[in-house]
Amino acid sequence: MWPNISDMAKQRYVVNLGARFERGLVIDANARIPSGTRPQGYRAIRLRCDCGNEYVARPDKLVSGHVRSCGCLQAELASATGLQNHKHGLSRHQLYDTWWNMIARCEDPNDGHYPRWGGRGIRVCHDWHDLATFVEYIERQLGPRPDGHSLDRIDNDGHYEPGNVRWATASQQRGNQRRS
Repeated sequence: MWPNISDMAKQRYVVNLGARFERGLVIDANARIPSGTRPQGYRAIRLRCDCGNEYVARPDKLVSGHVRSCGCLQAELASATGLQNHKHGLSRHQLYDTWWNMIARCEDPNDGHYPRWGGRGIRVCHDWHDLATFVEYIERQLGPRPDGHSLDRIDNDGHYEPGNVRWATASQQRGNQRRS
């Protein structure tokens, strides 16, 4: 039987003082996050991160694992994968999400898709860690993305690198999957 959605929405998470969530230690289990629509704001938890910063988060986001630190963990992961926040002026480019997801699933062990890409050795070539270089190659070699197509590796066991990518339909990609 499916759970009643209204019951789930009313669920209160019990979080005790001193509890640990990833890098955060609970220092106030009854904090509030201001809200323009709720006079008393939202229930929140105040934590002290292992790096020393304090931050607040909603209890459901802590319990689900969506909030794991004050932000320092994301910065460390970005640094480790070469995704430092630099100004490339391309964050609104149509290939940005394609590039970001490709890097995440191949380089970030915390990405949900990592086991099927990075976990089995699929990598992104070093030059393509730079968004501008990736965009320049794709635009020059593959041209604009056709409707209904996404980036695909020609050799499914090969890396994301020049000469091994193409625009492909969903059915073409299904035909290019490895067999378990």
